[in-house]
Amino acid sequence: MLRFWKTVNLLWALCGLCIGVSPAAWSFPGAAPPSVKTSPTAQSPDPEKLFLQNQFEAAAKAYRQAIQRAPQQIGLRIGLVRTLLRLDRWEEAISEAEAAIRLDPRNADAHGILACALLRAGEPDHAQDEASRSLQLDPKDYWGLIAQGRLYEWNGDDARARTLLLQATDIHPLWPEAWYYVVDEASNKDTLGLSDFVDLASYLSLCPKGHPNTLTMEALPSHLPLLRRLINRTPFEPIAPISQSQMKAVETGGGVQSFSVPVELAGNYVVVPVQIGDVQARLMFDTGGGADITLSSALADKLQLPLISRSLIYGVNGKEPTRIYLAPSMQMGTETFATIPIETSSSLPGNFDGILGVSAFTDYVITIDYTKKTLLFARGKDAKAPPPEPDDYSVTIPFHLQEGDIVVRTLFNAQPTWSLVDTGADAEGLVSLRLARLLQQKMGANSARELQIQGQFGIGTSDTHQKVIVFREPLTLQIESQEGTPLKWQINPAFGADLLDSQINPAEDFEFGGLLGTGFVASAKRATIDYPHRLLVLEYAKGD
Repeated sequence: MLRFWKTVNLLWALCGLCIGVSPAAWSFPGAAPPSVKTSPTAQSPDPEKLFLQNQFEAAAKAYRQAIQRAPQQIGLRIGLVRTLLRLDRWEEAISEAEAAIRLDPRNADAHGILACALLRAGEPDHAQDEASRSLQLDPKDYWGLIAQGRLYEWNGDDARARTLLLQATDIHPLWPEAWYYVVDEASNKDTLGLSDFVDLASYLSLCPKGHPNTLTMEALPSHLPLLRRLINRTPFEPIAPISQSQMKAVETGGGVQSFSVPVELAGNYVVVPVQIGDVQARLMFDTGGGADITLSSALADKLQLPLISRSLIYGVNGKEPTRIYLAPSMQMGTETFATIPIETSSSLPGNFDGILGVSAFTDYVITIDYTKKTLLFARGKDAKAPPPEPDDYSVTIPFHLQEGDIVVRTLFNAQPTWSLVDTGADAEGLVSLRLARLLQQKMGANSARELQIQGQFGIGTSDTHQKVIVFREPLTLQIESQEGTPLKWQINPAFGADLLDSQINPAEDFEFGGLLGTGFVASAKRATIDYPHRLLVLEYAKGD
């Protein structure tokens, strides 16, 4: 689910930075949590020292012991919350941050770090309240700046997000939390500049451990050769017959540039035919597939491209080895694109040659016409969803982007949560185990059954077990629309799956309660993903 840039952009190292050196070998003044005067003994280890040594479990225990001895020292609480966030124990982090606020309601750090924990919990509205309170109390609060910067990015204001996040790095230049999100924000850019590489170097030099750094740092060294080839180049740059400059001209001056692509339908999946070099490929249209192409290993061999490096790729079944290539061009419909990043997989699901990561096309308004079997890609100031055909109606759903993935507000049996829209997922919809258990409590113990299943469900080979909760009755899905009439849907069969809890949510640093798959999107006659305006428009016949 991670965007291509999310993995790749963190790889640049300048001035001989040491990648892979244990942080314990470094000395970083100011890299510890807020300093608190304590007197550690053999029976009471120093929590700050343990934190710096990346012994986060031991540090959390030591902080709790210190809090028992000095319950009024709010700095200990803040240090504990920071440690719990590194452990990704966000529920405990929220509880401890709230306890800190009870100690001192006017402590900006407490409100700011609570906002950060609430963002991990998938509660951006509540996080906004706490971030605003933090910056009212102290406009230069480190945690408040991080939280507000992330909220700006959540709402599509990347420029303001970057400004606040960089302000936070000025306050604590040797703390990795703000740097992580500076680099994350840079992944939204079409092309990176020199300043972005300097930021990457700053982040890498800290060799950070713990959540949310672990997954990112695992793949850094092996992606470095690819990033070097992408300096000042734009992946998936349109070149002919419509050039990038022509596309950008209509984005500023008005008008629309567009091209159409004939597609196949394999069940509810949209299959896009492309040509890479002399090789034809059938790619699944995947809004959750990142910003590159994932090809079967066998087809990638036919391209005979120079191998750039070997790395890891992540999916439903954990991780697996991958090879990384860079194709000069790709033709899709009538349009040709340059600079195509490619990864390989030996465990692709379905009868496809690969996956087209749709978040590579977030400058476009993309319309899937399931009746005519076409994709329409449009760019420009005036690009928007087509009006509904006679006797049809449209439902317009606002969305946010998280790591390039489409996120909508949903209700499952009246329980609110944020859900991903993923055209690469086979199910109509599913919920997290956490939400499934909550729904089961409300519906009754006998309303669902928990099972352990095993099999190959998608990309990855390291984890072939999944825990699921299967409901005996359908779940009711409701989504509010701009038209005022909510979209209602019956999810049947309905189940919860721990792939959200154990894989997707930690990787995205956000707690999603649901996932809406290709069956949900394909229920419409036409579906338009308006990335620039962040609108999902579904067109239905009036009888539907």
